[in-house]
Amino acid sequence: MYITLHITPASIKSIRPSTERVSIEEGQIIWRTETDLKKVRELYSRRAVSGSQLLDDFLGLGNRDEKALRTFARKYGPLGLCKHGFALGHRSRDFGRCHELDWQSGIRAREPVNGWWRYISRAEGALTVADNLRRGRKTEEADWSWLYEGIPRNRRRNFRFELEVQGHRRVVPDGARLWPLATLQEGDPLAENPLLAGLAAQKRSTLKEQKQVLANVLNQWLDEGETGLSVAWKSEIDVRLGVSHPLGIGNRLLTSIGVQLLSQVLLQRPRVRCDICHRIFPPKKARNDRANLCPRAECKQARNKMRVYAFRTKNQQTGVHK
Repeated sequence: MYITLHITPASIKSIRPSTERVSIEEGQIIWRTETDLKKVRELYSRRAVSGSQLLDDFLGLGNRDEKALRTFARKYGPLGLCKHGFALGHRSRDFGRCHELDWQSGIRAREPVNGWWRYISRAEGALTVADNLRRGRKTEEADWSWLYEGIPRNRRRNFRFELEVQGHRRVVPDGARLWPLATLQEGDPLAENPLLAGLAAQKRSTLKEQKQVLANVLNQWLDEGETGLSVAWKSEIDVRLGVSHPLGIGNRLLTSIGVQLLSQVLLQRPRVRCDICHRIFPPKKARNDRANLCPRAECKQARNKMRVYAFRTKNQQTGVHK
């Protein structure tokens, strides 16, 4: 018997920044401990954000602008990554969970920027694949490139689906595709998260196979975030997804994003990229014959300025406007 639950992130209100002192140094995002108690109170009095806004803001980092990344990090706080740049709780070579942090005096958290880009690209890629699958379209192999994020470039050739053999292309057998997993050695960077290689090695040439790969991507994200059910009973019983905890309290930012990502895939709502800010958003009506514009006021203003400029330029060329 299967029970259908309303999927919402647990304890989304607990996501509050604990410091405004955020910097990016040598490829690391650093949150320094705030010592001014007045500032600490101001930070914790901020209004909590909705899950959908969290996901939209996260996807808005897809253009890899470090200034926007720093603003997001200041607003929401750390993702919850280990020193390897993966989610706290990810599976290591022995498939045990990793919770190793890079501690330093006076620093609340330190996370690799590359780890952030990896999860941003995976979220974008998963939604793109989901949109294609809803329309009955296969996603081209080039649009699965985000699956290789986290795999060293010199190892990615081991997961190609075809090999050039004496001028002819042949499909790599299943066993040959998985051999890099069986040969992992201690110290191999891929050994820190072998499930990444497992996803990259899966077949995805048919719609059925692509659906299963996307499902496994979501499964891995939720597993890395140690996602479980939490139950609250106030006026009525409320069942939510969040970090597994015996009292159902607390949550990690990356876990909340993963649950919201799952929710968006289940909603089966198409998403497009804004032509102005490049954020991915769900349009009221998906159309291919016009520009895509998200509901943010800044984008509407920018679009209006572009229209005025185009109108004046056209009139100047025709001699109507002087």
